[in-house]
Amino acid sequence: LHVLAESASDVVARRAVLFDPAPLVWRVEGHDLVEVAALPTVDPPAAPAPLTEAFALLLEDAGADVVCEHGVVAGEVLGLEIARVVVADDGTAALEVGVGRHDREAFTMVHGDLPTRDALALVVAAVRENRRAGAESHPLSRLAQERWVRSVLVQRPDLVGAARLDPVVPLLPRDSVKDVMPACLVGEDLGGRPLVVACSVGIDLDLVPTAAEIRAHHAPGARLVLAVPERDDSPVTRRIAGRLHEPAEIVVLPDDWRSAAVA
Repeated sequence: LHVLAESASDVVARRAVLFDPAPLVWRVEGHDLVEVAALPTVDPPAAPAPLTEAFALLLEDAGADVVCEHGVVAGEVLGLEIARVVVADDGTAALEVGVGRHDREAFTMVHGDLPTRDALALVVAAVRENRRAGAESHPLSRLAQERWVRSVLVQRPDLVGAARLDPVVPLLPRDSVKDVMPACLVGEDLGGRPLVVACSVGIDLDLVPTAAEIRAHHAPGARLVLAVPERDDSPVTRRIAGRLHEPAEIVVLPDDWRSAAVA
């Protein structure tokens, strides 16, 4: 198999070597093809410590999880970003409240005079109301569902046979809260063995290569578990997982996984 890529060919090559047999990856340059070597992964950039310290307490007091990914500090509720630290050109930082960039801008226009603590409470309450078992379909419940699963497994690692699980930063940044990207965790299974878990909702063809790349970066040789709801246990995912050098296991989540998190 030969794969031709016009962009992100280095990422494709890095993931290709994790499969057996490994495809050859070529970068398209005009009318020419250049074979791409698999380069090692690098750690994502960390957020500046002062920013983390200054806003983490405010987010935690509001009931949000503090998340630092690719140099950005944000607050999440059940896996959904509800606030982000935004740094201006002059180096000053502010906490903007809202789900995604456009929502943050709209929220500022409508509730600009509302104190940040009150604004956070308003958004957190709205997210928790819509992001729960039995709630009617709503944009707040449909966004970032894979990260919702991850937030549940942090509290309930037993759902995938784990003793402990901690979220890990994705190796590639998300451009938007609408982006679908497997959400991963690293920890130990009930037997004390290293474990990597990748969460997905829906059929995501990037699930297996992303999960394998996370394992290679954080815990080479660890057990790899793909956690998906029953309706998303697809033969396609199982076939792709079966082509890895090191096998991955599918763990089907119970239908009530949304209600498994501790309030």
